[in-house]
Amino acid sequence: MIVEGVPLKTAARAAGVTYNTLRNWMQRGEKGDEPYALFKEEVEEAQAVCEAQLVGIIKSAAVQESGGEWRAALALLSRKFPERWSEKRQLEVSSPEQTSTQLVAGMFAQVQAHLGISTEEAENDEPDDS
Repeated sequence: MIVEGVPLKTAARAAGVTYNTLRNWMQRGEKGDEPYALFKEEVEEAQAVCEAQLVGIIKSAAVQESGGEWRAALALLSRKFPERWSEKRQLEVSSPEQTSTQLVAGMFAQVQAHLGISTEEAENDEPDDS
């Protein structure tokens, strides 16, 4: 299951154990307690195989230009392994001459620009005070 990309929490439930139990087993494996150390190693190996398979789909699609399959694999990679595959986004906030209100307004403007939301659209989404 894990090798197919199923999240650990879901895999635990499907195996009939709670996620807390799985985490405890992983922690005991981290300390070297057997058989938990072997279990932890197998879980991590399954995660690595999953990641490698998804990368393979992206690589294959890039070579063959086979439609949208690679996009789905990239989306899975970015959610499952965000530390290596998600987009890094950064907002710049600095200006000692601005008030905190001006800084927050600037941050919102950057977020809106990044998301492609116009000021008019954002204002239309405001809740009614009535």
